[in-house]
Amino acid sequence: MGADVASGFGSWHEPDVVRRLARIAVCHRRQARGPVAANHGDGIPAGFDAEIRVPVLEISSTLIRARVAAGQSVAGWVPQPVADYIVASQVYVE
Repeated sequence: MGADVASGFGSWHEPDVVRRLARIAVCHRRQARGPVAANHGDGIPAGFDAEIRVPVLEISSTLIRARVAAGQSVAGWVPQPVADYIVASQVYVE
């Protein structure tokens, strides 16, 4: 998951259950800030299993959900089958 989402992971429904059921990696972008940026000293963010450093792309799941909620296209932001599914199922539309 992205660092922006990981910073709020503690507020998810039963985050400890999720941690027991899955290994969770956090993808950091250069501008990542907040509690997830703190780590064990070995590069792995506290409370997570792995850290992945990725190039900065100005695309995040939060931004994609916001675009869909605002009625904007996400074509080119996600694979076409995903964009088609988002439109057909009206996920993220309030």
